[in-house]
Amino acid sequence: MLGVLTKTTCPIGVALGYDSIKLAQLAAHGEEIGVVSYKCVRGAAHDPPDCPQWQRWAINALRYARANGQFRGKDIIAALPPSGLFLDHIKYPTDGQDKPEDVVFED
Repeated sequence: MLGVLTKTTCPIGVALGYDSIKLAQLAAHGEEIGVVSYKCVRGAAHDPPDCPQWQRWAINALRYARANGQFRGKDIIAALPPSGLFLDHIKYPTDGQDKPEDVVFED
């Protein structure tokens, strides 16, 4: 359960949206779960998420939110919208001759 019920610090959850980035971190307080820190950074929604300007904004917004929140630890879990996720099935080398990274980046 991602360490939610342990005494260790939970990962920081990151939700990347088209016009905002939200960071939240939970922790167990006895039998209850509470919010340790939360930060939301809103931005202009004029740049599409796949363009370099939006990516620069997202990186700077994450840095700002992480630096100005009261987050503990550095572990992060990101939530991406299905439209921003691309899966590609690859065959894992079983003969021991090839390394997995050679198969992934094969032309």
